Amino acid sequence: METRTRILETALRLFLVQGYENTSMRQVAESLGISKPAIYHYFKGKEDLALQVVGLFEERTRKWVTDKSCDVRDFGSFMRFKFEAIPVFSHVEVVVLGEDAHDDSYRHGFNDLISSLAGINPDVRKRVAAIFEHARGNIQRQALSALEAGHIRDDVDTEALAFMVHAIIEGMGVLGHFDPGIDEADISRRMFQMFMKMINYKGPSASREE
Repeated sequence: METRTRILETALRLFLVQGYENTSMRQVAESLGISKPAIYHYFKGKEDLALQVVGLFEERTRKWVTDKSCDVRDFGSFMRFKFEAIPVFSHVEVVVLGEDAHDDSYRHGFNDLISSLAGINPDVRKRVAAIFEHARGNIQRQALSALEAGHIRDDVDTEALAFMVHAIIEGMGVLGHFDPGIDEADISRRMFQMFMKMINYKGPSASREE
């Protein structure tokens, strides 16, 4: 693994354990067994490091989505994938760092960290906003195609639909964080079924959506 990636992963793990504000560049260097100046060879400073951590998140989550959504062929399977991914993205640090990231020693979830970083660093806020906008745009494009094909109700506001789905995904992450007793897989399946009925989906895969 290249040094830059090792630095990003190590920094992210420390951020998740002790928070961004309580983590120093020195601690990141010591955890890696390298000098502090070596980190500055790759990153301008702590804020730049935080921004690049968000970049790592974007890169790895998009790769995960691409790898896992290879069977998506139509709006029905696209939406099924989105809802089935809710339990995964409630613990998105696993997507970014691997299965060992599902660790009780992590006091902060990745969503907590992103919110914290966005409040401190306006560049992080812009980067996260762009990631979210891209996600909603993808949902809206899929919905527009379904609308044009007559697969969903002709009065569906595709922009509002994209915001609704995005809010469900992000909101379930918050709910799952505060109430770990929620069966996210079950409720996500039931929300998917209700959602498809609400938009009166009649496209391909419809017979499998019940």
